Amino acid sequence: MPCTPGRSCTRWWPPTPTPPGCSICPCPRLSRDDARELLRDDDTPNTVALTNEKQALRARGDELITMYADGTMSRRQFELANTQIVAAIEAIDSQLSRSDRAAVFAGAVGKDAAVMWKRLQLDRRRAIIAELMTITMRPPGRGRRSFDPSSIEVEWR
Repeated sequence: MPCTPGRSCTRWWPPTPTPPGCSICPCPRLSRDDARELLRDDDTPNTVALTNEKQALRARGDELITMYADGTMSRRQFELANTQIVAAIEAIDSQLSRSDRAAVFAGAVGKDAAVMWKRLQLDRRRAIIAELMTITMRPPGRGRRSFDPSSIEVEWR
C-alpha cells in the first residue's frame, strides 16, 4: 500500500535508494575541464616508509609492555610512552588513508562522468562524495513528517 501524503508513513513507497526530491550527484564537478586535477595527488606519502615506521612503532609498543611487566618502568612512564606511540600510529594511519585519493576518482572523471557515475558501485559513489563535499542534514523542524530536500546542505570542498 503506497504512502499517502499527509498521513503517517514510516517508509517511502515504492522503495527508492533516496527519498523523492533528494539527489546528490557530483557529475557536473567530475565532468569539468579541471576535474583531471582530482587525479593528481602531489603530496602522496611514501606508503612503504610509513608502513615500516608503523611496524617499528608497534614493536616499540611491545617493548614497553615487556618493560612494564618486568617492573623496569613505572605505570606513569608506560602511560606517557604508550600515549605518544598511539598518537604516532594514528597520524601514520591518517596519512595512509589519504594516499588513495587518486584511486577514488580513477575512471569517474571526464566528459561522460554522468554515464560512468551510473555504473559505479554504491561504496565508490560514497567515497567520491566524501572527497568532494560535506553533506549536512538539518532538522526538518517541529511537526514536520515529510522529507524536505531543502533540509540537506551541501558544501563543496
